[in-house]
Amino acid sequence: MQKLKWPLVGAGMVIGILAGVVAASLSLFLDGVEHVMLHYHETNLHPIATGTNPWWRLLSVTLAGIIAAISWYYLQRQRKLVNINQALKQQVMPVKATILDVLTQIFYVGSGGSVGRELAPREGAVMVWQQVSRHWPRWQFDADEQRLLMATSAGAGFAGVYISPLTGMLFVVEMLYRKVTVNSVVVSLIASGIATVIGASVKGWSPYYAVVKPTWDWSQVPWVILLATLLTFVGVVFRYGITTAKAHHVTDRHILWQLPVMALLTGLVALKFPQVMGNGRGLAQLAMTTKPSLMLLGGLVVMLVAKALLTLGTLKAGAYGGVIAPSIAIGATSALMIACILMPAGWSFNPVLAGIVGATTVLSVTQRAPWMALVMMMEICQLPVMDAIYLGMAVFVAWLMQRWFKLN
Repeated sequence: MQKLKWPLVGAGMVIGILAGVVAASLSLFLDGVEHVMLHYHETNLHPIATGTNPWWRLLSVTLAGIIAAISWYYLQRQRKLVNINQALKQQVMPVKATILDVLTQIFYVGSGGSVGRELAPREGAVMVWQQVSRHWPRWQFDADEQRLLMATSAGAGFAGVYISPLTGMLFVVEMLYRKVTVNSVVVSLIASGIATVIGASVKGWSPYYAVVKPTWDWSQVPWVILLATLLTFVGVVFRYGITTAKAHHVTDRHILWQLPVMALLTGLVALKFPQVMGNGRGLAQLAMTTKPSLMLLGGLVVMLVAKALLTLGTLKAGAYGGVIAPSIAIGATSALMIACILMPAGWSFNPVLAGIVGATTVLSVTQRAPWMALVMMMEICQLPVMDAIYLGMAVFVAWLMQRWFKLN
């Protein structure tokens, strides 16, 4: 059995502090951007700028699209951006370029751009740890240990934003480092735990999504299985879209018109449906707290399709950002649509549970990380422990469907 290496534990503690400061700083920067650009303060009960003048929303995201396009065009021409996967292979993230990239990501999504914002704290935390470890000669780790610590930095940055320590740990062992060892689990959990405490000192301990906690009921199990089966295909389609968008990511001068156009389209849709703006938190919150009704179906279809296309189009047009929150929004909204359709046929599924199951299923598929998806939804919704049974069924069904139909 592998022994716990205390120098790694010490490094994990330092990483937790650094990543927590990065996450907290970016959270404050995001709050400032939202206040200036959209004139609102984001909370779990008020996750989108619904009270802001629709034309101001259009102006905000369009202006941000122009500024972000110029920033990323400059970075792509004058600097070499290094992503997290490259950093795991010992490439050094340039300090000034990474800082500008991270701030641009937060500025764009905070102004209403349709893309996830969880990539920025991960990249910022990795960059900071690289700089600290390079100038701390006592900490000499081998290549695999450095890879673990780099992955731990990313996971801790993630945890510090979403206030989710177990998710940060699983992000490391399931998605980045991809090894389950004593050192990987303990070091990443310590770092994520410290980053969570620091992040919560700024954001508080409230759940990211404010939902009524579902209670355990065996009668819901068949619906969980049905919903997970159907939404596996939604997740596969969205994952294909993400892969395609990133494969055709614009890196030349065309970003100067393509990204502003996508920002303009986001603003135009947001004139009527502001839930499509930002990382998808507002849309997911709506889907998880709305009672199913056939009268809602048309609007849900518009918001679902628009959110998916705007997010994919934004990534393709040259923006950098995450896809975790958009995946949650797509899953929760798809689940509510299915509930609206099946309700006349005797649908008796708890609508809140439907949204959570849908979000978990799609997230597990797009990220290829069932454990991370399950635990993340438990943590950011602060669900009762028994609800893990529902979500465990959902991710298992999604995994089984992908294996069965060879959708991996």
